[in-house]
Amino acid sequence: MTDTDRPSVLCVVASDERRSRLVDAFDGSVRVETMASVDDAVALLETSVGTHCVLLADDVRDGDLVEAIEQFDGLILDLPVVAVAQDRRDVASAALDAGAVDVVDDGSEVARRLAAERATRAAERWIREMESRSMSKVQTLFENTSDGVVEAKLSGETAIIQQANHAFAQTFGAEPGTLVGRDLDDVVLPPSRRTEGRELNRRVADGERVETEVRRLAADEVRTFLLRSVAVTPGSDRAYFVYTDVTEQRERERELQRQNERLDEFAGIVSHDLRNPLTVACGHHELLDDEYEHESLDELGWALERMKSLIADVLQLARTGKTVDDPQPVSLQHVAREAWSYCDTGEASLRVVEHDGSLLADPERLSALFENLYRNSVAHVGGDVAVVVERTVHGFGVADDGPGLPVTDASRAFEQGFTTAEDGTGFGLAIVEDIAEAHGWTVRVDPAHDGARFVFENVEWVEDDQPGPGGHSGDPAR
Repeated sequence: MTDTDRPSVLCVVASDERRSRLVDAFDGSVRVETMASVDDAVALLETSVGTHCVLLADDVRDGDLVEAIEQFDGLILDLPVVAVAQDRRDVASAALDAGAVDVVDDGSEVARRLAAERATRAAERWIREMESRSMSKVQTLFENTSDGVVEAKLSGETAIIQQANHAFAQTFGAEPGTLVGRDLDDVVLPPSRRTEGRELNRRVADGERVETEVRRLAADEVRTFLLRSVAVTPGSDRAYFVYTDVTEQRERERELQRQNERLDEFAGIVSHDLRNPLTVACGHHELLDDEYEHESLDELGWALERMKSLIADVLQLARTGKTVDDPQPVSLQHVAREAWSYCDTGEASLRVVEHDGSLLADPERLSALFENLYRNSVAHVGGDVAVVVERTVHGFGVADDGPGLPVTDASRAFEQGFTTAEDGTGFGLAIVEDIAEAHGWTVRVDPAHDGARFVFENVEWVEDDQPGPGGHSGDPAR
């Protein structure tokens, strides 16, 4: 038996001599800790889980044993208290009413050994009760979880099923009553792959806690599972094997990967196969425009510029759909102002309301989000628009002082290709929504704001001790 497996008793006795005699009455099978103060003992038990019983003497709390016992009432662990008194008959009834499980004299060596024995038994009984409650909770979870769970007895490289829950039997196409006593690998693996199961069983039998992704034969098809193992009790030859079906999740991940690859391919086509001939066309237009005057050249120039804008927006849209896997703390103030400097905003103004903390984001994508919002404001309101960026309870908001969006347009604001601006491409707000979703955020139009206000929520903020890059940014930027 290891030290942590032994019953543990906390002796709370004010007198040093009396405390020493009580400790000497215990044998080596019990761990004994000592304290002279009830307050210190209660403080310890509020944070410690290593004690199983309290042995409490009547010389603490100014001799008021009942008050001392009551101090232990209400602790989360609800530990048994065995009281020792110099005159048991005078205090036994009141001590038991106060919550003590036993009251013993300690006026002689025999009496002290009896007190130690009673405390030891109370500790052992408490341990058994806790184990029973824990096993009851485990059994409830065992029966009701949607994951397939099997308890198996390990012997070398074999795992013999002792019990299996309904979810396991249903997943692997078996009747629950027919599984007990069978080799687990015979149920979940075809004969050609038994070696894989034997190796895993050996690792679990050696005490390793395994968590790995496996392919298993579930009824009539091979499916993907996250397999986790855990010993029933430390050092036990029995273990639980938990099978979580992740087949659909992995298929979604593979489909997302395929989509990302197609997006990359599409972005390459847009970037090279379309931009290159467009650049050639723009060059020829400049030569013709320098040499000739014709209204068709103006229309051609407009069309070419329109194509450049569309290609730039479509390219950005294709590259913003990917999930942000590794966000980092970013100063909203710094990125918002830096993005402003990238845009042709004319006489427009920006104010970033001063705030604390940083948000978790991809800095480049966050900058692209702001750039598209700023260009949207300038395109719809004009060069004298005033834009405000501020932190909110659940994220941040970007607003302008324009006429806002009509209710019918607000509901379509993020549709690809939808725009109310004469020269708009209809991709700017779609890009904004894609960037937000890549971060796991939501974005909506605030219908209560006089102008256009876009609210981003589900944003994760981290508090920091000092301003991030860019410092304070409460002053307007132009």
